[in-house]
Amino acid sequence: MFIDTNALKESGLGRIVLFYTKKNKRVSPAIKNQADNLVAAWSRPILKRSASYRDRTLAIADIDPTSARKAVKLSQILAKGRAEEVGRVRRNAVRIPGREMAAFNVVPRSNVGISGLGSQQAHLDVERRRAAEARLRRVQRKVDLNKKHASRM
Repeated sequence: MFIDTNALKESGLGRIVLFYTKKNKRVSPAIKNQADNLVAAWSRPILKRSASYRDRTLAIADIDPTSARKAVKLSQILAKGRAEEVGRVRRNAVRIPGREMAAFNVVPRSNVGISGLGSQQAHLDVERRRAAEARLRRVQRKVDLNKKHASRM
């Protein structure tokens, strides 16, 4: 269902749909899901975003080879962590980790397929896997032969 931004503002329907998206005892889960889907569908044209994942564009970070990353020592990292812990009050030491999805605004540049270190590394990984599979097949054959010999006795 396509809806224009101006029509949505004038109708006041957006406020009602947003009410149903909030956590409320009176709202059934089915209605909440429908309201969430409507908000997702209606917010895309307002934010001028496409519904297609392929149309999504992200900035790609370029690595500057002239600037070397500073070597940070472990003692510096631990000292920084201790300094942050000084003012914090810890009532309970146990914390259940939350489920968090990473959202990137800038993605790293892929070096797969470039005739450089990435493609060489990929080639070495493929060769390493093939060698490991061949070793596994040889060991499996020996195990099978030993089982046959043991069953004959």
